Amino acid sequence: ETLQVNILAPGSQLDEYRIDSILGVGGFGATYKAFDLNLRIWVALKEYFPAEWSFRDPDGVTVHPSIEGQAGGSKEQEAFYFWGLERFLDEARVLARIAHPLVARVKRYFQAHGTAYIVMDYEEGQTLHAMLPAGETLDEDEVHGLLEDVLPALRAVHEQGYLHRDIKPANLYARATDHRVMLIDFGAARVSVGRYS
Repeated sequence: ETLQVNILAPGSQLDEYRIDSILGVGGFGATYKAFDLNLRIWVALKEYFPAEWSFRDPDGVTVHPSIEGQAGGSKEQEAFYFWGLERFLDEARVLARIAHPLVARVKRYFQAHGTAYIVMDYEEGQTLHAMLPAGETLDEDEVHGLLEDVLPALRAVHEQGYLHRDIKPANLYARATDHRVMLIDFGAARVSVGRYS
């Protein structure tokens, strides 16, 4: 029930993007499959919506800062929301600098409806988390194949002076077209210590 209130409904429109379906939900928001009405292509659209610090307006689109998804939060709680919003925009800036075929590519970001959105290339596929039934593991050859994709992607991230800091099955995305594994979700990425010292 709470999830349904917090996500955008299929058919919702944000600028030139029409929401089709939900791809995933995390602590700081949701990612949707959306159609770019101008370019006539599918995109992945990530929305900043931390359920702990915000709530959705009855209009079904607008986001307001709050505490625990309720109206009436304090100024301090509002500050947490805007602090998180800046981290979300940092994620877009991180991804935009990384040009690697196995790193999710940012097309643009925009702020609207009290929140922000990151527009990325859409790839058909699924996360490693979704592919592995609970308790199952990969065999050695599968792990080697995974590392052949992930390590060069991480190198590209590190060359830009960033650390991903959240490598887990939910952030590894197997493309349907070639079964290559992409690195996604840079919400925890941070500038490497010492880079600017």
